[in-house]
Amino acid sequence: MLGSQYMLRDLVKLGPVSIILMVIMVFGGALLFTFFGRLFKLGTSLTALLSAAFSMCGVSACVAIAPMVRAKSEEVAYAIAVSVTFGFFCLFGLPFFGYLLGLTNNAFGLLAAAGVPNSNQVIATGFNFSFEAGKVAGFANIGRVVLIPLGVLFVYFMTLTDELRSTKIKIWQVVKDKFPIFILGFMVVWIGNCLHLWPQPASEAMGNVMNWFFTLCFVGLGLQTRLADMKKAGPKGILIGYGAGILRVAVCVILIFILAKAGVFVE
Repeated sequence: MLGSQYMLRDLVKLGPVSIILMVIMVFGGALLFTFFGRLFKLGTSLTALLSAAFSMCGVSACVAIAPMVRAKSEEVAYAIAVSVTFGFFCLFGLPFFGYLLGLTNNAFGLLAAAGVPNSNQVIATGFNFSFEAGKVAGFANIGRVVLIPLGVLFVYFMTLTDELRSTKIKIWQVVKDKFPIFILGFMVVWIGNCLHLWPQPASEAMGNVMNWFFTLCFVGLGLQTRLADMKKAGPKGILIGYGAGILRVAVCVILIFILAKAGVFVE
């Protein structure tokens, strides 16, 4: 339904610089988390899980890489808990800093897409700033999610050990099975909107449905975020996940702030 709110000009607004920035944040974030994981001797599988969860699409990327690094179920729950709770704090913290820095809707939408781990939290964070920022965050996040297959493979080879090298994994099958299908639906609705296949009343109706779904998702975020998740993550996981996550967001804020001041992002 979100695709019904975009036109081709919205993609043009993001521009090549925004796409390059998303690529840098995905692969640069993976390198950052791999470094922190090795520095704190977190273990290969958990390092890979946190790298995938924070660098790409949170839970989806975490689940995609889990069988490839032979992660235990408790490690998967651990990594998901850290990324979800971090995203929860971003949901309210990032809009505050966005207003403080005077970021435009386009600049903040890109910041939300690049800095917040989970897709639903990305869009919610954008809408917390403004409706237009939420649209940009949703669109930019599609670009990040599309990078999941390459990103997962990148994290896999970055954290590869001798033990994993000897294990036969059907990499492309795992990535294909875990690729988010909702992207295809988004693209169909968006292309239809660009070609004016939907009459104006239908487009407005889809926008109303999207707002209703968004409200339900927002409530769901609150219902699924528990203090017990913090305990499940443990002090070491929170230290590494939150520390590297904050550093990654800080780098992203600096880059976007510089680009915004240079007039890269147009409204």
